[in-house]
Amino acid sequence: MTALSGGAAPNFFNTYATTLLGLVSSYSKALQFQLMTNREWQFGWYFRDRWQVSRKLTLNLGLRYEYYPLITRKDRGIERWDPETNKVQLGGIGSVPRSVGIITSKKLFGPRVGFAYRLNDSTVIRSGYGITYDPLPFSRPLRGLYPASIRANWVSDPYSWFNRIDQGIPSIPVPDISSGVIDLPRDVDMGPRSPWAGELHRGYIQSWNFTIERKLPADWVTSIAYVGTQTVHQLLDTDINAGFPGSGTRGRPLYARLGRSITTAMWDGWAGVGRNWAPQIRWNRARTGYDRTHMFAIGWLYELPLGPNKTWASSGMAAKALGNWQINGAFGAYTGTPFTVSASGASVNAPGNTQTADLVKPGKVTKLGKIGPGEQFFDALAFRSVSEVRFGNAGRNILTGPGIVNLNLNLSLFRSMSVTERLKMEVKAEAFNFTNTPHFNNPSTNVSNMALNPDGTIRSLGNFMSVTGANIMGRQEPGDERQFRFGIRFSF
Repeated sequence: MTALSGGAAPNFFNTYATTLLGLVSSYSKALQFQLMTNREWQFGWYFRDRWQVSRKLTLNLGLRYEYYPLITRKDRGIERWDPETNKVQLGGIGSVPRSVGIITSKKLFGPRVGFAYRLNDSTVIRSGYGITYDPLPFSRPLRGLYPASIRANWVSDPYSWFNRIDQGIPSIPVPDISSGVIDLPRDVDMGPRSPWAGELHRGYIQSWNFTIERKLPADWVTSIAYVGTQTVHQLLDTDINAGFPGSGTRGRPLYARLGRSITTAMWDGWAGVGRNWAPQIRWNRARTGYDRTHMFAIGWLYELPLGPNKTWASSGMAAKALGNWQINGAFGAYTGTPFTVSASGASVNAPGNTQTADLVKPGKVTKLGKIGPGEQFFDALAFRSVSEVRFGNAGRNILTGPGIVNLNLNLSLFRSMSVTERLKMEVKAEAFNFTNTPHFNNPSTNVSNMALNPDGTIRSLGNFMSVTGANIMGRQEPGDERQFRFGIRFSF
């Protein structure tokens, strides 16, 4: 709202200016109108036969059947919003059926097949494939639908404002539910999603593996394996009120008919994670945000060679003081997580969609690997803000942030001893992140924060592509620093 339409892309300076002027572009508010209690059943049956075809070949053949009845509330059915009529049906109230027109499948059969083949006395090949239906309890995503929890949003058009801070947040309208059918206010969402009428499709997970196992000398056994999973039709939200490039709030599909200017999510087995305009739906297909390509973890325990029946200090006071001590630890090495290079949404002006940068350098983006404010982890000049009314050409999750390699080391030193026949004592000293090594966040991703000189050189990064923080394995919480803890535990 403090930027010029068609001018330079807005950045954090515009945000600061807006605050100084006391202007507000959007509000969100929630009200607990009803206590929502859920009831849900899940059933599963599994049949399997193991068939030893020959001395070398064994087959496992299985079939799983799953049935998930539709959830209900404690005293009635669930709720559903109809985008065509803007009516919310409350199952079991008035003449509204408890199912509100939603059905669940009774055809969820999941085959399982596997085999083990013995090449010789030292080598075995194993493989398997199976289908499992997503066991997600619907009581979680559908737990607080309107009007149980009423969430309202008020959003302005780009380059304008909704109101001033001193005018405050509008009041949320409270409905009369006695008939079982109510209108959905235009500024209120379903909390935040609604199922469609008809069959509510559960996604399914395909799992497969292939393993070669080999016996080595000295009774060592080693194996190498490939394990994969793929989720099909995962249950997620789609914003059916997302606009197209240049449309603005008034171009949202439900604005002209229902006056709805906010995100309106419907729930089923296909989703727009970042872009919901139909021609851009395939853009969402990419690596998940938690995809770590390689992960290595190892734990170990070592009993110190001190005390009775040990190499050193095996008798006397030394044995009593130094015996029965153990030390253990954990080590991990992980690659980083993917991230998307974003840009100001003002240029595309398509509410309900994510704007990305333009990738302007061909080939792989150069990783510089520098850490800290004003430093580039990736080449910032590989990207530009978008000045036309269109989506940027950069894909979703195309870059990978800093990994955690040879750094995640925790140590524990402890000893257990008997004080009396029934009373035992354990003394423990622990160190977390013993090497005091930072685990860095992904870099800042908004290309619109970068300012360029007329010749294309960088005038100010605005921390674009800069790593400015650290955390524990991607979790935003304190505790990444080295910590020591000492304790004594008695048990009896």
